[in-house]
Amino acid sequence: MRTLIDSEKRNNTICIALLSVALVVTGFCFGVVHGQNTAEPQVQYIPYTIPEYMDRVEVVEVEKEVEVPVEVTREVSSFELNEFESEEQLEGWYKSQFPHRRVICGWTCVDYALDMQKRALLDGYQMSTQVEFNKKKTKAHMICSTVIGERIIFIEPQTGETWVGGIKQG
Repeated sequence: MRTLIDSEKRNNTICIALLSVALVVTGFCFGVVHGQNTAEPQVQYIPYTIPEYMDRVEVVEVEKEVEVPVEVTREVSSFELNEFESEEQLEGWYKSQFPHRRVICGWTCVDYALDMQKRALLDGYQMSTQVEFNKKKTKAHMICSTVIGERIIFIEPQTGETWVGGIKQG
């Protein structure tokens, strides 16, 4: 139950808020009255030229060779992408890449799918991403797919669940 004191506190708070707004508006208007379009200070542009310093500029050609050792773990040409040989190989690859179920704060299905595709491509495997829609086309979900033999295998990137062709039921 509200008391008279609660009502007075609420009224005081409202009065303070209104007074604050009035002060801000007055400050803005004061700036406009004194010749400014806004309450912000006017910007002055001062042209600055360099010609007076050009006699001090010296053109110097620098040639420096830097060698950085790079460890090549595996060479993969963009044209040498391979198919997974079996679902077991795909499952083993998934488990080696993602040993634990992946839950990354702030990631969406798009992030998981693109990360999985990038890892597959870096390992030399063909992998695509695609978007599935529900029947009413109100929700979408990105998954990955790859070809094994004559079959298209769809992969849920976050869990590693796979299914063959068609639309996943459920």
